[in-house]
Amino acid sequence: MSTLHTVINWSSRYHREFNIPKGKGFLLIKYKEKYRKNVEKVLVKLDQWQEKKIAELDDPERWESILRDLDDKWEIHYKKRSLAANDLMWSLYEIEAHVMNAGHQSTDMETPEHIYQLDMEHFAPKFGVSLKPEDMELLKRQYSMIKIIARPAGRVQANVYLTSSHWDSKEMHRHLEMQFDRLSEAGVNIEESADISHYWLEWRQKLNDEKYILHDELYTIAEYQELVKNCEACGDPVWHEDVDSGVARIKEAVPGGKYRGSQLLHLCSTDFEQFDTGKDAFIKKYPHLKFKIETCLRREYKENE
Repeated sequence: MSTLHTVINWSSRYHREFNIPKGKGFLLIKYKEKYRKNVEKVLVKLDQWQEKKIAELDDPERWESILRDLDDKWEIHYKKRSLAANDLMWSLYEIEAHVMNAGHQSTDMETPEHIYQLDMEHFAPKFGVSLKPEDMELLKRQYSMIKIIARPAGRVQANVYLTSSHWDSKEMHRHLEMQFDRLSEAGVNIEESADISHYWLEWRQKLNDEKYILHDELYTIAEYQELVKNCEACGDPVWHEDVDSGVARIKEAVPGGKYRGSQLLHLCSTDFEQFDTGKDAFIKKYPHLKFKIETCLRREYKENE
């Protein structure tokens, strides 16, 4: 089953404006512009499949019998909502496990929990302890991941991992970025990319709402281009050489040298061109970049900072 997540709007005004007939079972919805690329990818693929099947029919009048069913579940956002960071992290682990298993089921299938454990061993901060064996139970009440490394006489030496439940917002955002980058580099296909792009856009909006800029260290243009794996506007992968992309300077600066990450945007070629045509229209299309762009325009950067 393929899943496409997007945010849509509906109003009876749409029906009146476009003369949608009443009582015929039609609904006219409008999806948010920032989802356009992913909606087009999925619907084009669906339409191609359906048209191929319709062409094979003996009776072309039966074309509606070929159409694939689409589950229609709307969550009406009377209040602003976003996916909690922890829920998002596990959603990405589930997608990654599905990709690694290539959709097959077997006794040695990869699981989200196992990928998480490997990541914690590699990325989570840790500290060492030496304590009495009877004190280990107290430690386990506070920390979910403990690895015993030695048992000298009457003692236990262990490494204690500060897993995601102990992270602050910055650490979680950096980890989510790593997950998105890894999925992008794994070459996730269209069926998963529609889902991932929805999660990515929600996460980027959360960064904007929390007024948090991921990278504000000093970079050359080449370093920033290498660092940011996905277009900061639409989320399309821009990490490999076959993709045309560029690093835009939000505000004119002295060329050469290094820039703060808050001055730069790594964009696919389409969004790079749109950014050059006007920042106001660009922010309207991609509101998750509003804080970064407007903060840069207000901020004074020292030459060769």
